[in-house]
Amino acid sequence: MDKNINPKVSVLMPVYNCRPFIEESVNSILNQTFTDFEFIIIDDCSVDGTFEYLQTLTDPRIKLVRNEKNSGIAISLNLGIEMAKGIYIARMDGDDISFPDRFAKQVMFMDEHPEIILCGGGYQSIGSSNFIFIPKSSHDDIILYLMNYSPIAHPTVFFRTKILKNNNIRYQPEYVPAEDYKMWTVLSEYGKFANLTDILLYYRVHKNQISSTKINTQSEIANSIAFDYIMNFCKEDDKTDFFCRKKIKSLEDLKKYEEVEATIKQTLIEKRIHVNNIFFLERKKQYLIASLLQNRYNIVQAIKDLRILTKRWRVLGPLFVFKHLFKCLIFYKVK
Repeated sequence: MDKNINPKVSVLMPVYNCRPFIEESVNSILNQTFTDFEFIIIDDCSVDGTFEYLQTLTDPRIKLVRNEKNSGIAISLNLGIEMAKGIYIARMDGDDISFPDRFAKQVMFMDEHPEIILCGGGYQSIGSSNFIFIPKSSHDDIILYLMNYSPIAHPTVFFRTKILKNNNIRYQPEYVPAEDYKMWTVLSEYGKFANLTDILLYYRVHKNQISSTKINTQSEIANSIAFDYIMNFCKEDDKTDFFCRKKIKSLEDLKKYEEVEATIKQTLIEKRIHVNNIFFLERKKQYLIASLLQNRYNIVQAIKDLRILTKRWRVLGPLFVFKHLFKCLIFYKVK
């Protein structure tokens, strides 16, 4: 490819100490059926031979850079965004394997849907676990499920480069290791999202990846991101905490939760986003069950539980209600 011609896709792959997997990952990009891309690889001061291997590669599409010091994934990603010349930015990690037709599918979809600013897809895990992730595909569902977690798989993402550069949107280092989740909540204000339900890559699960080594930190940061995101829909209601904290201990708590829920639904309607009642019912059910199962039973708590159970038995389901009623009625105490 002539380096004087801007490529259609800029592939952005930050790497750090992934020597056992890097060859498969790199080859899965170089062997894509869609070939009009530049391959930006940012090494974050690897010490396991990753950088030395990358230096041996001669494909002219590769642009290899190395950070002056170990700076973290967000800084590496932002450097890659600055360097990107393509219409689209494709994310990739140094331990995953993209399917050969991944770029062809995502380029075609983005070309045909100019209103979409971000497109992810499904994946199949390999390594220490084995599962298939089929994501929510519609913009409206993605917007809803962002209230709970990230429904977009970071390594599968295609961005429109101009959205990031024209609006000075970058990854925020203070949100690592949930920097992708924060990025989606920010980008949700700038256009529509989509996920392909096709499996686009093999996602490697291993004990050294950030999502495994920093799982508690990731969970705490993700909860704070979800809270800030939800605040945008509930108009900064002072009862928002009851919608987010997963602890509904009384009918009063439940009432506040449902007041916030009603405000969020109204905001969604104003934003012309479909209100999926199944999403809200399942969310409420999960929170109620989590709260009820955390309780330590005594006669006072049993009475409180009975009030919630009788008011919301349809949401909770008859089997759970029956089992929990039995526990409440014997109101044992756990010391």
